[in-house]
Amino acid sequence: MTIPNSESFFPARCCLPLAPEEEKETIMELMKTSEARIKEGDLYYLVSQRWWMEWQQYVGLDQSDDNSNEGLFGIPRRPGEVDNSNLVVNESAMEGNELDLKRSLQEGEDYSLVPQEVWMKILEW
Repeated sequence: MTIPNSESFFPARCCLPLAPEEEKETIMELMKTSEARIKEGDLYYLVSQRWWMEWQQYVGLDQSDDNSNEGLFGIPRRPGEVDNSNLVVNESAMEGNELDLKRSLQEGEDYSLVPQEVWMKILEW
């Protein structure tokens, strides 16, 4: 019995999720490059600390004893889309399409700042 090459069953590699280790390496390289080239005017994006910590557990950057993100067989689950809803004022109270950030947010507790390149990559995934 011949087993065909699996590449023909899937679209281009860019559309498939990366392994956790590959995601970690990609983001770490983007962070390192961004820090080395930092200049005035660079854009940084807020990412919910809750989501960021789940992603770090998923890729193995956070080795805490918190098991809330574990899936089958104790393997961390990949977090879903970036969810920053906990950073904005209640959307139903807003008029139009504009959202306001909550005023009492604290970096490292409520959010993390990531360089634009990192933000674009996590949105792509």
